[in-house]
Amino acid sequence: MTLPAGSVTFLFTDIEGSTRLLEELGDVWATALADHNRLIREAIAAFGGHEVDRQGDAFFIVFEEAADAVAAAREVQSALGRQDWPGGADLRVRMGIHSGEAMLGPEGYVGVDVHRGARICAAAHGGQVLLSQATVEIVGDVEVRNLGERRLKDLTKPVRLYQLLGLGLDAVFAPPRSRDATNLPMQRTPLIDREEEVAATVALMRDEAAKLATLTGPGGTGKTRVALQAAAELVGAYRDGVFFVPLAPVASATHVESVVALAIGAPVEGNGLLRFVRDRELLLVLDNFEHLLDGAPLVAELLSESPGLRVLVTSRAPLHLSGEYELPVQPLAESHALALLTERARSARPDFEPDEAARQLCVRLEGMPLAIELAAARLKHLTPDTLLARLDHSLDLLSGGARDLPERQRTLRATIEWSYRLLELDEQLLFERLSVFAGGWTLEQAEAVCRLPGDDAPDVLDGIASLVDKSLVSWTAATDRESRYSMHVTIAEYALERLRARGDDGVFRGRHRDHFRDLVEGVRPIATLSGIRTLQPERENLRAALRWSLDAGDGEEALRIAYRLWRYWTESGSLREGRQWLDAALAGLELTGTVLEARALDADAFLAAQQGEFGAAVSLLDASERIARSAPDAWLAFGWCLFRRGQLEIDRGRLESAASPLREAESLFRANSYELGVAWALIELGRCLLLGGDAPGALNHFRRAIEADRTDPEQIAVAYAEVLAGSTVTLIGAAQGLEEMQRGLETLDALRANYTLTAALLHAAPAYRRVGDVLGERRAVARAMRLCLDSGVVPRASACLEAASRVVAGDERFAPAARLWGAADQACAAIGVVPSPLRLSLREPLERRARDVLGSDAFERELDHGRSYSLENALQLAIDLLTETQLAVR
Repeated sequence: MTLPAGSVTFLFTDIEGSTRLLEELGDVWATALADHNRLIREAIAAFGGHEVDRQGDAFFIVFEEAADAVAAAREVQSALGRQDWPGGADLRVRMGIHSGEAMLGPEGYVGVDVHRGARICAAAHGGQVLLSQATVEIVGDVEVRNLGERRLKDLTKPVRLYQLLGLGLDAVFAPPRSRDATNLPMQRTPLIDREEEVAATVALMRDEAAKLATLTGPGGTGKTRVALQAAAELVGAYRDGVFFVPLAPVASATHVESVVALAIGAPVEGNGLLRFVRDRELLLVLDNFEHLLDGAPLVAELLSESPGLRVLVTSRAPLHLSGEYELPVQPLAESHALALLTERARSARPDFEPDEAARQLCVRLEGMPLAIELAAARLKHLTPDTLLARLDHSLDLLSGGARDLPERQRTLRATIEWSYRLLELDEQLLFERLSVFAGGWTLEQAEAVCRLPGDDAPDVLDGIASLVDKSLVSWTAATDRESRYSMHVTIAEYALERLRARGDDGVFRGRHRDHFRDLVEGVRPIATLSGIRTLQPERENLRAALRWSLDAGDGEEALRIAYRLWRYWTESGSLREGRQWLDAALAGLELTGTVLEARALDADAFLAAQQGEFGAAVSLLDASERIARSAPDAWLAFGWCLFRRGQLEIDRGRLESAASPLREAESLFRANSYELGVAWALIELGRCLLLGGDAPGALNHFRRAIEADRTDPEQIAVAYAEVLAGSTVTLIGAAQGLEEMQRGLETLDALRANYTLTAALLHAAPAYRRVGDVLGERRAVARAMRLCLDSGVVPRASACLEAASRVVAGDERFAPAARLWGAADQACAAIGVVPSPLRLSLREPLERRARDVLGSDAFERELDHGRSYSLENALQLAIDLLTETQLAVR
């Protein structure tokens, strides 16, 4: 066989847990392996692949076209999923795909690209297909999930991994098996002369006695760069990873907890950050803390409760916490300042050679790295002599200002001002206006916010390119589809001061607010992963828009934004923050009885109910209903208020009182031909009947909901109703409901409607058990818990744990079931949720059985053990237990 050379795509496959399967299956393992080999070889042949090697159950395949490799992998996974395995084996194959250069040696392919493909496969989980960035870029139109950069074994640089989507409901997995977990941004330029600071920081962070170190110094001395370099050298030293948390765009100390939680993948609500870090070995790099010093107690609490946590802070001032080590970052020595200037200048002017004027320039800038970089950006067009003369003059002119600043800080400020004065007027205007953004911006956003019709602002693309060229703006590739830009915090502070001095800050803060208000109102649907991913990078911009509206006394605009975001706060697990913004917006407004006010009060009630604050929710609904009953054309707001009241009564276990407002809501929606509202009212009425034991009546309502909402383009209500109808048919005693249930689950999965999908999976689980598909039940519950882990659907976590405990108790594994009940109780308490009577009625008989088998004392010990788990550990334990029992039931 002649193997292809040149640019090819490598596909590696491997059976997950093959040793365990061999032990489980015994003699039939050989048959299962033969079926596996046949299916892979059929796909290889169908898509033009070449089998390079096979060792045991692992294949090494090469394709001349990347698209063929991806199609083959998809076909193999589909065929494996359809296969009826001997012995009932749950055989899952992990795959890795990478495109690169095929270097043929005497014994086959060699080179780094071969190793990279093999390592990508090793990072995958069974049933998962991981792709490298090179493959994704070649294939182009392929549905993938960006898993971020991962450091893989034996590879010196992080590799960006993508998960192939469209492989079915089980295509949600734990993070890849990488060497470590980190989100450290890659640095595009070398670090000049910071060996001592980096070494001291690394040594301190390796010292078991040191838990907190703060790199201090004025803005522009390079604290962030030192912290990043030290953190990079510590990657791998902490079992659970190294994480960078940029705090410059965060305006309030009250948001520090949620920003840190989002950066490391911790739940935002219910003390989730503390529970997440408690049992982990982590290094957190908290960058630019100086304006958030009121948040220092949070750092102290995290450190006191988390023995494996270390925190490295950069700040212009220390946190003044017990046990804090302060490491001042000084400006560069003269020789190293000159080296930095030379290195940065040569990036734009390769023939640059430093001279005496360049040395004097570094002395004049006092070795401040940021000031030197600003000056170096000008050496593309100016000589060091010319630059020095102009800079000396500017610094002399500016030396009389800002006497309250340290001398070096005044020098840096003067350098920024000097750079600013060298800009053309249109560049100055754009520079100032960009300061209204928080957390970065895209080109499209800059064009929308920063240009006024007929003003002197430049073409934004050319203007930003010029500002990047002059080191006043930084470029980052923060998303897959578009570039993002940002400013160094010190530069942004200066730009905002100039905007205020010009008297334009109100105009452009207002334009910023209007743009992000329109963005929020245009995201449909917010309650899906696509909606969340659109909003997530703009979290700080959204906060800035809300804050500006409140500060400007424009409560109505704040309320418009806060109301539209209530589903986002729910989906992202930020219930508390959502209520804070809604409460603040409502408090900053003299209520005049508008429809917006009624809807906002209704949304606030929903968030309160999710947190178990039923009294507050009732009060908010009463206020909403008073407005909706009297406001003109407020039938929609009134209908949703009635709907929410019925939903609230179900949550409180008051089924009889829930039906009346739900029927009234349905009638109101139907009278106004609002089919989406009709569908959801019917769904909740059906749930109410189902909980009350009337399964046929519930099924009738679910069927009517499906027909009522066929016109909704989002189809979330239809899909959810299909799951409920299918599960109800199956529970009544007919297995044909499974097909309808599966169709609804697949639709919700395709829509990435994670919050609804989690609830739907929990509804589907008992139906699988009813027809004897215990494996289907386990997969449904495990999938729901993975959604909680991977997507932050915190409000559903306790229900997921309860469902898992019922499955495990049904296998008579009562000790772990009791732990899961304890963890479920803790999850409820953490977010203030009271378990529903239905949930308790399902639990009680199993709990009595567990007490009888284990004994009361042992049962209580297991409960206490479960209450001590972090939420993530409890969910992972449940997933592991369900995975283990999948094989046990074969």
